[in-house]
Amino acid sequence: MGKFLDTLLGKSDQSITHSPSSVKDSRLHKSDDSYVCYCTELEQALSSLETCLLTSSNPEGIAMQALRTACTFYGGDWAGILEVDLDFDIWAPVWW
Repeated sequence: MGKFLDTLLGKSDQSITHSPSSVKDSRLHKSDDSYVCYCTELEQALSSLETCLLTSSNPEGIAMQALRTACTFYGGDWAGILEVDLDFDIWAPVWW
């Protein structure tokens, strides 16, 4: 049973030629770089949105600008607000 579990979990009698921590560190470093880029782009998009919205008092205008920013940031074709009725299982786009 032990040999079966070792095989199932990917353990073998082969020796490890590299340190698992060094592989993990290199993956984390690449992941950290992309995460930092993502966070920087997000902060810039939100700052730009905030700058536009500081002068607006129109709720629909604020919502539409937020939707445009989200669509641009995520590279989407469409962004909108849906009105959903779970009792009747229906939905309809409100703003897009």
